[in-house]
Amino acid sequence: MDHPLHELGTLLGSDEAQQARGRLADRRNAKAHGRGPDAVTLPAALEEAFRDLSLLIFRARFLADLPLIHVTSASWDAFQGEATIMLRRLMGDHPVVPTSTMQYASNEIERGSLYLADRDHRLYLLRPFLTCEVCETCHTWSTFHADKEKGNLVQKSLEHGHHYPYRGNTQVLQQAGLL
Repeated sequence: MDHPLHELGTLLGSDEAQQARGRLADRRNAKAHGRGPDAVTLPAALEEAFRDLSLLIFRARFLADLPLIHVTSASWDAFQGEATIMLRRLMGDHPVVPTSTMQYASNEIERGSLYLADRDHRLYLLRPFLTCEVCETCHTWSTFHADKEKGNLVQKSLEHGHHYPYRGNTQVLQQAGLL
C-alpha cells in the first residue's frame, strides 16, 4: 500500500516544474537581499512568476483530495473489529472546525495525532513529521514540524512561524530519519 505523499514526487517530477520552482526560489532570494525587479522589468517578472506559480499550483491540485485529520478520540470494539474515531477535518485557515465520527478497521490510531486520509479513507500517521498543539507563543492551536534554529532543535508552527524548544520524543525523530 503506497503512502499518498508519494505523489509529492510527481509535483516537481518534470524539468518544467523544477525550473519553475528554481525561478521562484531565485526571485524570493533576490527580493530578500534587496534585488527585486525594477519598474521596467517588473511587468515581465510578474507574468513569469504568475506562470511559474500557476504551473506548480496545477501540479499540486491532488493535495486538495488528501484531507488532514486530527484524531480527538478513538475507541476500539474488538467484537465489531473496528474503531470509532472522533476527528476534525482540518481545512481552510481557521483552527475551529466541526468534529465528526468515522468507523475505521484498525486499532492502531493515536488520539491527538495528525493523519492524512487518502481517497479510500485510509489514515496515514504524520507524526513525527507534523504534530499539533496549542502554540506557547500565541496560544492558538497550530500544526508544527521539527526544525533547527541556530543549531537547536525546535518545533516550528506552520501557520505562524513561531518556534520554541522541541519537547517531543527525539528518539522518534531519529527513527524517522529526521535527526
